[in-house]
Amino acid sequence: MARSCSLILVLAAVVMWTTPASAVLVTAGGQTLFSDNFENPSLPSPPDSDPDNLTLPGSWIDVTEVWETAIQVLDQTTVSPYVPTAAFEGDNYLKFYRPNSNCWASASLEQGTGLNDVTATWMTFIPGTQPGSPTALAVFALTDQAANGWQGRTWVAAWADGRIQYYDGAWKETGLNWTPGEWQEWEMHYTPDTDGAAPYNGTYTISVDGVSSAPLAQLNTAGYAVTRFTMSAGSDGGVFCVDAVPEPATLVLLLAGGLLLRRRSM
Repeated sequence: MARSCSLILVLAAVVMWTTPASAVLVTAGGQTLFSDNFENPSLPSPPDSDPDNLTLPGSWIDVTEVWETAIQVLDQTTVSPYVPTAAFEGDNYLKFYRPNSNCWASASLEQGTGLNDVTATWMTFIPGTQPGSPTALAVFALTDQAANGWQGRTWVAAWADGRIQYYDGAWKETGLNWTPGEWQEWEMHYTPDTDGAAPYNGTYTISVDGVSSAPLAQLNTAGYAVTRFTMSAGSDGGVFCVDAVPEPATLVLLLAGGLLLRRRSM
C-alpha cells in the first residue's frame, strides 16, 4: 500500500515538472498566442516590465494608466480590502484600479486575419467592497488593431450588481453572474465568420467557472481579425485582479494528495 502511494506521488511530481507553467492564456487553433503568469517582474510593477512570453507571438503592447499604481503586479504581502489575501497560482497576480480615468492593458496576439477560433482563459477576483462607487467593475475584450484598442469583436463586463453583460450596440444580458471575493475562472471563446466576406457574423461565448453563455453576436461587423486581448477597469473607483489558470498537472497533484490521505486514513 505504501509503495502504491509513493508511486502516485512520483507520477504526479513528474507531470508537474514536465507541464508548462500556468498562465493567463490566449490560444488559436492549438497555437499559444499569449501567456503571462506575472511571476517574474520586481514588485510592484506594470505587467509589461517583464513579460513572460518573449518567445511567443504576443506580448504586452499597450499598458495605459493615469496613475502609476493603477495597473500593478502584486503578491500576497499586499494587505488591502480590495485585493485577495493570496494569488490563485504562484506568488503574484495583476491588479487593476481605475482612480478617475481609463486604464487598460492590451496583449498583442498577432493573429492576422483571425480565421482560427480564439480562446482566452484567465482567473478573475472582484472584491465585494470597492474603493468608490463604480457601475462596471471589469471589462474584457478580444479586439482588432484599432489605435485605442477597443474596436471589439467581443466585449463583456462585470457589473457592480453581480451581472455579466456583453455589448452589441447596447449592454445585454449573458445570463451569467460573478461571485464577490472569490477567484473565478473566466473563458472567452471567439468563432469568427470564416468565409472572408461581409457581413462578418462571428459569435462568441463567455463562461465563468464552467457555466457558459449562449452564443453572443460580435460587436463590430466591419471585419473579423482578432489581434489583441484587452482588460480594463470598467468605471471610476473600480478594482479587480487577474491571475493565471492552473495547468492540469496542478489538478493531478491535488488529486494524488487526496488519494494519499484517503489511503492513510484507511
